[in-house]
Amino acid sequence: GFGATFALGISFPGTTINAGGQITLVSADIGAESLVINEPGISLTASGSSSWSGQVTLNVDTTVTTGGTLAFSNNIIGAGGITLGGSASSPIYRFAGTNANTFSGTTAVTAGTLQLAHTTVNGAVPGALVIGNGSGVDGVRLLHVNQIANDAPVTMNSGSFLNLGGFNDAVGDVTMTAGTVSNGIFTLT
Repeated sequence: GFGATFALGISFPGTTINAGGQITLVSADIGAESLVINEPGISLTASGSSSWSGQVTLNVDTTVTTGGTLAFSNNIIGAGGITLGGSASSPIYRFAGTNANTFSGTTAVTAGTLQLAHTTVNGAVPGALVIGNGSGVDGVRLLHVNQIANDAPVTMNSGSFLNLGGFNDAVGDVTMTAGTVSNGIFTLT
């Protein structure tokens, strides 16, 4: 286990999840501690209301799940992508903070809602965005203006939604096999 010197929530030396590893948060708020993910499966699970405030590095494509709310309030960097999944009926994920996310991989929302609340222009979703997996209702909701990179392709599958929340955002090509785009005034289906 972790000794007091290296407990979660201490900013140094940070935490690394290697292949086969996993962290589970239960209503936990992790402070400025960095997180490095080298696990291509489900690397981080959460329940209740949990958050990670340190920088997250995705060295591989990984999956994060929650049965409640899970917020990332610093930047996410690295070569990997992130799938936001879970088995709960309506998990909520949030990308927020002032430092832009720059990870290279895809952001996929396969369960629940991803709330975008970065204060940096185009700071939340730096690349491709896939919403929905054809099962249930999955979506993305803007809580601030200009959250998705201007050239980011967006794919919307059955049961998906993109709610602009009355904010403006330019994106790349949008591919809709099904789904709904709304801005608080009108809806595109």
